[in-house]
Amino acid sequence: MLLLALAWSLRPRAPHLPDSGPVLLRADAPGLYALVDEIARTVGTRGVDRIVVDTQPNASVNSHGLRGRRQLTLGLPLWEILTPQQRIALLGHELAHYSNGDTRRALVVSRAYASLTAWHYYFAPTPDPTLIEMFVNLVFAVPRLLVLSLLTLLDHLTFRAAQRAEYLADRGAASAGSTAAAEELLDLLLVVESVDVVLRREANRAALTRGARCPRGRGRGRARLGEPPGPHGLDPRP
Repeated sequence: MLLLALAWSLRPRAPHLPDSGPVLLRADAPGLYALVDEIARTVGTRGVDRIVVDTQPNASVNSHGLRGRRQLTLGLPLWEILTPQQRIALLGHELAHYSNGDTRRALVVSRAYASLTAWHYYFAPTPDPTLIEMFVNLVFAVPRLLVLSLLTLLDHLTFRAAQRAEYLADRGAASAGSTAAAEELLDLLLVVESVDVVLRREANRAALTRGARCPRGRGRGRARLGEPPGPHGLDPRP
């Protein structure tokens, strides 16, 4: 039964689109989708099927399903601090990953990563183990080391290709926006974690100020940390 359960959890399957945040459909943001489509044509690929907004200071693209549906995830902390030209460069960088042959995003390699990561999770030692769990941790030590070795080997084999893909994505950012915008974007990415801390501090300060001005109970629960400011998470205000 244990082997059957492991086989079921590690079976080959096409991943589905995760619901990681508010979803913007084409009817919700036609201008944004038109911009994405135009930038995609510039970097030599097609647009995305949906756009998701979350609270992470990052941006990413993913493909899911047998038809290869594409999802673009935009983090508000990063998006809000960028100028319009830098935003174009950011979209160009992410979409260029589809046109430059990024090996780690290929179906076989990505599923190999997912399977090995799942095995590594199953073999992870139990914290604060009992006597029996200490024995299980000891038994799992060898297979965990083997899985970790395979993950490390796969990482080294694909490292140069992934590095090349990032350089080509940077070239896509420069061609979509401009060289200056791409350089400014890379400079901002170096300090984006600090920017995220500042934005969260300012959001908390604004929430406390609104809570002090509102009558008791009226503004309660409206400014929780990490909650999107609008129905789709795109608030034009800083």
